Amino acid sequence: LLNHLTAAATVSLDSPADASKLEALVGSLGALPPVKSGYAVNTVVKLTVPIVADGRVIGFVEDGEAASILTRRLRSCKVDENFSTLPSYTEVSHIPRRRGGPYAGVFLFSSPARLLRRVKWLRAGSAGVEESVGPFEQIHLRIRSAVRDDDGVEEELEERFSHEEVSATGILSVLASLTPFSDMNQSPRNMYQCQMGKQALGTPCHMFERRSDSKTYRLFTGQTPITRNKVSQDPLGIDVFPNGINAVVAVLSYTGYDMEDAMVINKASLERGFCQAFIYTTTVVDLDESAAGKEKQFGCPEENDFIGRDGLPHVGAVLKQGDPLYAVTDDIDDGENVMRRTKIFHHKAMETATVDQVRLLAPSTGSENRRCRRAVIRLRYRRDPVI
Repeated sequence: LLNHLTAAATVSLDSPADASKLEALVGSLGALPPVKSGYAVNTVVKLTVPIVADGRVIGFVEDGEAASILTRRLRSCKVDENFSTLPSYTEVSHIPRRRGGPYAGVFLFSSPARLLRRVKWLRAGSAGVEESVGPFEQIHLRIRSAVRDDDGVEEELEERFSHEEVSATGILSVLASLTPFSDMNQSPRNMYQCQMGKQALGTPCHMFERRSDSKTYRLFTGQTPITRNKVSQDPLGIDVFPNGINAVVAVLSYTGYDMEDAMVINKASLERGFCQAFIYTTTVVDLDESAAGKEKQFGCPEENDFIGRDGLPHVGAVLKQGDPLYAVTDDIDDGENVMRRTKIFHHKAMETATVDQVRLLAPSTGSENRRCRRAVIRLRYRRDPVI
């Protein structure tokens, strides 16, 4: 199973609860004090389960109904706004003793940097009271959905649930809450869409012209969705970073058209930019990287369609495999004459690219040569749908 971080999850920031006060609290609720040493240790451990607060044993309680009652009393103290000994951000979890199951006990967690989310505790009254639960505590609770059918079945199962979701979308992550009509889809398909949504990073940033990432994907014709979930699309500001395109889908289920895992795209739509995307790659050229590069400099004696006299490519030039990318000149001393040599570096990728941007950088720290020694060349590759 996959665990998704809910969109409404928060992080606990407060200090841990006082362990001595917690020990006094569980003692007042009927728990046995922690046994330090002696013969009584084995006897207590066999008949009871430990009460652990932030990794420290603060008491023991009889396994079974007594541990369940203690857990409910601690939860009542937790949701009481006037009770400060047990903070509201504390996890209270009871793990009963089962053969082959996890370690039994009553566990309290109040340390910072824990994930929490809000649910309703039904035992506190008919309407319930909201409380914060953590990931360890959640797996041992019975939490029902906020939306229930009036078929009488759930009334029979009412006693099985201890908590209720605050909202119908309370369990959904940011990605899952963006899927429209998720209750009309199979659950595996909703999970699959979460995976695909993470990969569909159409607009990762807005400063494409000022960034020099090694590789960046950009959806050029991104759109905001027409069918949208109001509770998440607008509050989270997803429209600012569009990652998809609205499409009209037609299905023909007759012989000859029943293709599996295939589709037909309108040719006119492709020609007008449907699903058009780019990948930006950055190449950093530093002439000071090698010891023999002190005499090197950018330059090309003969200007061509790809490289200027400065040795750098023309912005907008279309490069195929083997085309010149940039040129470097240096001096060769054979003992009699000093000759100027030009070395041209070529575009090695098999895919056709376009020179999107050329930047000149300041010399490296400690370089004595104040001329341009470093350059950043950004190439743009088209990513159109391939049919």
